[in-house]
Amino acid sequence: MTAGKKHVNLIGFEGSGLTDDTYVTISTEWYDWDGSPLPEDLEGYTGRLAKVVETNTLKPMDGLLANFSIKPGRHPHLLRLPKKEIDKFHYYLHVSGEPADRNPDFSASEDAQGIFQYRPAKYVPIKVPIYYEEATNAIKQSTQSDVKPIHLWVYRPEMQFSLFELSKFKYVDENAVEHDLINPNTETIENPSNLNFIYTLLEGELPVLEPFGPGRELIFSIGGHELEAVIGPNNKLNFKDTVDLAALTVADYLAVQLYQNGDESNILWEYVFYGIDLDIDSDNNDGYKEYPQWWPSPEEDDAESIANYEGNPISMQNSSGKLIVVNDDDADNDTIPNYAEGFGKFTVDDDPNPNAAGDFTPLLVQIYDNIDIKKAKVRFTYSESDPDKMEKTDKKDPIAYVPAPGKMRIWNAKANTPRLSTDLNNGGNFIAPGTEYKLSDMNVIDKKVKLYIEGISSKVQSDDDFVIAVEMDPDGDGEYGYICKDTVRVSVIKLELAVDLDRDGTVEFGRNSSDRTSTEKPFRFWLNDDYDVVVDEGVVREEMTACAPPANPDKKVCEQMDAAPNWCESNSTINYTCPPISSNIATDKLKTIECERDLEDFAPLAIKIEGLPRDGNGRFTLPLGFDIRLKAKGLSANFFEGKWIAGTDYLWVEDVMKKQVEGSAEALHLLELRESNGEKSLLQHAQIFDDDNIARTIFEGTGTSFTYNGLVEDAGIELSIVNSEKKVLLSDKAYIQLMELKHYYNHYSVGTGYMAEPETTAENVHEYPTSNYIYMPIFKDEPTEDYLLFVHGWRMLYHERIDFAETAFKRLYWSGYKGRFGLFSWPTGWFDKPPHLYYDESIWQDSWSESFDLIYNHVLKHLQNYGASEYVARTSGGGLSQLIGSGIVGSTYANVHLMAHSMGNIVISEALKKVLISNDSNPQIKTYLALQSALSAGAFNSLVPDIDDFETKWLRSNNTAQVIDMRDYDIPPDQYRFIVPEQHRGFSIYRENNELAVPYYFRNYDWSNSINFVNFYNGLDTALYSWDINQYTKPDNFKLLAAEWDPAFAYEYDWDIVGGCDILCQLRRDPDNLAIVEDRYKKEGVSLVWTEPEVGLLPDEDTRLILSHILPSRTRSFGAMHANVGESYNLGIEHGLTRSNYDHSAEFNHNYIDMKDFWTEITKKIQ
Repeated sequence: MTAGKKHVNLIGFEGSGLTDDTYVTISTEWYDWDGSPLPEDLEGYTGRLAKVVETNTLKPMDGLLANFSIKPGRHPHLLRLPKKEIDKFHYYLHVSGEPADRNPDFSASEDAQGIFQYRPAKYVPIKVPIYYEEATNAIKQSTQSDVKPIHLWVYRPEMQFSLFELSKFKYVDENAVEHDLINPNTETIENPSNLNFIYTLLEGELPVLEPFGPGRELIFSIGGHELEAVIGPNNKLNFKDTVDLAALTVADYLAVQLYQNGDESNILWEYVFYGIDLDIDSDNNDGYKEYPQWWPSPEEDDAESIANYEGNPISMQNSSGKLIVVNDDDADNDTIPNYAEGFGKFTVDDDPNPNAAGDFTPLLVQIYDNIDIKKAKVRFTYSESDPDKMEKTDKKDPIAYVPAPGKMRIWNAKANTPRLSTDLNNGGNFIAPGTEYKLSDMNVIDKKVKLYIEGISSKVQSDDDFVIAVEMDPDGDGEYGYICKDTVRVSVIKLELAVDLDRDGTVEFGRNSSDRTSTEKPFRFWLNDDYDVVVDEGVVREEMTACAPPANPDKKVCEQMDAAPNWCESNSTINYTCPPISSNIATDKLKTIECERDLEDFAPLAIKIEGLPRDGNGRFTLPLGFDIRLKAKGLSANFFEGKWIAGTDYLWVEDVMKKQVEGSAEALHLLELRESNGEKSLLQHAQIFDDDNIARTIFEGTGTSFTYNGLVEDAGIELSIVNSEKKVLLSDKAYIQLMELKHYYNHYSVGTGYMAEPETTAENVHEYPTSNYIYMPIFKDEPTEDYLLFVHGWRMLYHERIDFAETAFKRLYWSGYKGRFGLFSWPTGWFDKPPHLYYDESIWQDSWSESFDLIYNHVLKHLQNYGASEYVARTSGGGLSQLIGSGIVGSTYANVHLMAHSMGNIVISEALKKVLISNDSNPQIKTYLALQSALSAGAFNSLVPDIDDFETKWLRSNNTAQVIDMRDYDIPPDQYRFIVPEQHRGFSIYRENNELAVPYYFRNYDWSNSINFVNFYNGLDTALYSWDINQYTKPDNFKLLAAEWDPAFAYEYDWDIVGGCDILCQLRRDPDNLAIVEDRYKKEGVSLVWTEPEVGLLPDEDTRLILSHILPSRTRSFGAMHANVGESYNLGIEHGLTRSNYDHSAEFNHNYIDMKDFWTEITKKIQ
């Protein structure tokens, strides 16, 4: 302690101060009943500071404190002294319930009596501090150590204090020489032989209002012995009659103090005879500057003193002290972290800078002039991490360098200079706690010792971890002992942001974690600019976050889907109406998560703020005016409190998902960050930080990192602590790049319209007409040889083709796929068939069932749409074959994986039939994943059975044959399972010919064994039952719409007249069915010719038309059965898919949580 050293103390209720105090701070705190923050826009209260100007008369102060607003949170109001109007007066602080702009009334009531007679009639009770001496002394006695004063906070109608003037205090030695202790010189006062003092203590002339407590009594104290202070000039103070000088130790009379009885913790004045001062940049505005560039200011002394008091609002504002960053970076990139460098314990070969140890924080020890440097000793106390006890494990990662327990190290050498890890007494540079050091060994220059703090760990075990103490024995081996002590507070802190960069489902902190981002390894994610909502019976239900369980699982009428994506533009030759355009990041939706499906467009981000003290309400404590902030650069993002535990479990753990969505109203919404709207404070969201100082959030992208000027390479979210001048003291950054999803995948297309002739070469439509498009792999610089190309199915609007592809992309991403992705689109037909509408299957037994109108309007009128789309699909296989063969996909990637849904499997199968012509052709094609394939199973396996009662159903649906004996001839030949020549016998004959039993797609080469071929099927699939119906109704001659793609197709056959006997006659004469016919295929009466495709070529136009419109498949579709080709995966068993219309596209329609295992299986197949 030091003579004349300033302190910051808490004035108790009806307490006192001195006119020569530097300042009086009036601090207001207004929080909710449970300590949580209140909205910042509340109107607030009005405070007024007044003083007694006449007997029983109060007058408001001049200036800002006459009437000042009290807003939510904590706000200081400073009275700097001395001031002319602030002198020896009695001061009163009252609070009105009205805001300042409503003329709050502080007048007294004429009817008031007693103690309230001269006080405001209308007031708001406020909490004021009363020193709790008994509790403080009890703890002090039980711990045998100094403790911080404890205060009770009680409600009173006002806060009152008075100022006194101590103009003189002198020590009178045995020679009657007076020594000024208020303005002392540098002389040494050693072993005072008496305790004689003279002083002048003055108060105001006017009396206080009648107090609520006992009368005021000021006390002088030395060595625990007290004398009442007398008001007036030149009073004598002599402790000789009350104190046995012979019984006093040096420690007893080191300090003389003035305080008010009952408010003993508020030391009004103090003189300490010997002193040592420990100084640090406690106001955190000088960074790593050291003396003499930095010199401890009075404000820093005040900040260090404020932290010595707890149990009151002002105590916590500086309990953090100096903020020191954990020194765990790698300044010279040699794989050795800073905290393991500079003292020679660990080295690597060819290390260009073995002393690169980051930054140390200066710590200054000041020894006052009355100390004999040659005699004095010092010792330190702090949470030490011994550098000699560091260990290195066998791990190769830098985390292998494990420091000893403890928070910090103190050195007598700065960073980036050679140091020895042994302590100072043993020739090293380390200052070990509890060790005595001679001041003469500590390089004292001008009564100052320069030391340096290295932050090692941010973990906090107790409040002692924040304290560095120095003690001094001023006479070394003499009688005094360690009678001088000073402390500073430091917080070794660590700010970290973490995302699931490696996509293992967990978010992990650490400089060397696989989740650590950088400019070289940013976390790339997409904007949430689709519109995931609940659609119930065709109606968008924004008030719902999930569908209710269906009454009939086979007839679901509700699903979560992308109801109005941004792709929904008029890019069509068909007139259709887009749903109303909206998105999940529209302004009116930023404070909610619309539905469970919407969570797929959120990413987890964890925030760790470790090492700061937290108050009883969990709030981080920082110096006044400091803040913890989040800031965005090169992006915009919207944050919610995360309910996840590990990382992405909000996507696949049901109760976590529901908590995240059901509570996603404003209660969970935190903030939106935009580069244009500055920084946002996290202090008001302290409730989201757990006991490990971690806050879990999820965020959605609302603004892109890609502009016309290119990509913002250092885009991301920055977490920082800023001072009152908004200067960043320390920070951490998660490098995040947010893009429209289209930047992360390719979209190749042979036609973006509807029922158009496909182009022969696929173009990347993302590049047109958008001039600023650039493909950016979502995993930057991560080498990959895998490419998955997705092909959509039938009856999809342009935006739906993209929606299915982007859904697949997202779900593959969440399932761990790390390769590249592309969409191949083709110009399928389209008509309106709402998925929530169902028809009765009895239509096929009774043509006039109740559901006939429904099936007529939504199916029968459009039967040729399917056949025409099938023709387009078969034709589109040419563009796909070029893309995956010699085109950009096939020539760039070593492992090409194909995935198609429904009719998209026709596109892929035709392409594979063309490019896979031998065992070594196109070896880059590794995988074919067929999802609910709308393609004849017989085209892959001639042995699969017929559809149950196929012939009867076909004959009923076609009026060309009513005689059962003719079915072998009237039904077009089965070219899917057999090579049927133009002239042939009946079906029952040629099906027995093994030489003809060659499936269509393996005519030239059986590629099913050369690639990983997986059939994902559902035997209950309603859409594939409709596919069966389409086979019954071929040839397509059911002409109801006048459209160019709606011609009449026919199948006929010729036969020879034998002995005047026609074909029917011949069949009756020949029960073995040996009659020979010749096939005739027609379109609008014009003949079509069936031609077996040559090796490496697509089928010609006539053959594609015949396959699409005339030839029925006698077998079920590949996606409806286990066809014993390749590997089979039963979606009905594995995922409980039903006959519901939505289940045909369950992998795209259902929530990720319901289909996670499916997408995980897909990922396993291709990676």
